[in-house]
Amino acid sequence: MQRPGEVGVRGLEQPYLGQRLRRLRIERFLTQRQVAGQAMTASYVSLVEAGRRTPTLDAVVAMAHALGVSLGDLLSVEGLADLGLATGGITEQAPHARDAPLDTLIHEWLADDAMQVRDHATAAAILTGAFDKARDRGDHLAAIATGRRLQGALAATNQHQRRAELLTDLLDLVVDQRSVDLEVLVRSDLAGALRDIDDIDRALACTRAALARLPASSLADTSAYLRLMTVHVSVLVEADDHDELPGALSQLGDAVDKVDSAELRGRAHWVASRGHAVLGNAGHASQHLAQAHALLSPASMPLLEWLRFCRSAAMVALEATDTDTARRWVEDADAAAAALGVEAERREVDVLRARCLLQAGHAEAARDFLAKALEGTEPAPDAEHAGSLPHLTTQLWLLHAQAAHECGDTTHAAQLLRQAADHAESKGHYETALRALRVRDALNSEPPDTSVLDVSEFL
Repeated sequence: MQRPGEVGVRGLEQPYLGQRLRRLRIERFLTQRQVAGQAMTASYVSLVEAGRRTPTLDAVVAMAHALGVSLGDLLSVEGLADLGLATGGITEQAPHARDAPLDTLIHEWLADDAMQVRDHATAAAILTGAFDKARDRGDHLAAIATGRRLQGALAATNQHQRRAELLTDLLDLVVDQRSVDLEVLVRSDLAGALRDIDDIDRALACTRAALARLPASSLADTSAYLRLMTVHVSVLVEADDHDELPGALSQLGDAVDKVDSAELRGRAHWVASRGHAVLGNAGHASQHLAQAHALLSPASMPLLEWLRFCRSAAMVALEATDTDTARRWVEDADAAAAALGVEAERREVDVLRARCLLQAGHAEAARDFLAKALEGTEPAPDAEHAGSLPHLTTQLWLLHAQAAHECGDTTHAAQLLRQAADHAESKGHYETALRALRVRDALNSEPPDTSVLDVSEFL
């Protein structure tokens, strides 16, 4: 008997669900109380197992989670064969027509539940299974829809390499659909993922291809266009492309004025601030940064993105020689990096903190801080930061050399430059190594050339 307002799971009548639930519970040595958790009572589970209650979909979601199985495993009609039961009472349909939509709904429902409690890893695992099933059965539209949700879960867990691979697969599926709109949307997301794994050349090719297809789409003057331009400008910033960047910044400014979303506008102003900083327009960079700060907050962004926003804000403030503002942003970035626990992100913040100290004239404090930061062996990078972490460590050595130099210890500065060059060479960064050695030779000359050490040109 249903309670008022409840909607039972349709397409699977009792006692089949109850018997499967009981079997799965016993196999896992769980009590009815453990399966019930906080979502329902043990007696409710008992009634479902006995075939006397058809559960709501919310209840089935909770029970599947407690059992550690997918909703598809708990509800799939095909699973009845394991119990030796007939399928009497169930409307006969083609297997895909009967199971595929239900399977997709179930996986998405469970993934949404996981995302709501910020369990992005579980959501990614659920959606990966759903994506693989949809693709294997040739349901490309379902695969694209699920893949779109999956890439969001991968982004939230910083799995950018997997995200780029997924979106590359999605692009192949989208091209087969002959939808220009879908192609532009996927290329925009793919460019962002490629940027996040430092594959800047491919990211730039991707945004340019998306922009070339845009006139044939229905996405002009929409939020999708603003997202695309935001990604495009961010990639141009990473590519240090001074030729294309001014025009792209103008297009981004036009796109911002046509969208109401505070979050999208805030991100666009954030990226615009970085673009103007690269071009040396400190005033414009500060203005855009202030607008971004007014529109964005930690609550509106994933932690990693908030950390990167704080870092960008600190860099813009440093370029404008506003050391106090830079220091405040570094403190916010440091708190976010500590919570995130990613070594490469922590080292990014260490570089900014050292630059703040040096810009403020606190060379001794910078020297002591850098000596502590460089203690021990370099941590092993994860797959996402294999390229950036060694480069950041080299930057710390170079900043340490500058701090020693500004403390008047030219001999120590030359030794630190040698260490910076050795580290850079060991990681294949030969140009940086050569420049560091040239500066060291100038410091070791007779008389020493003490005007040559300016680490900012290395950063």
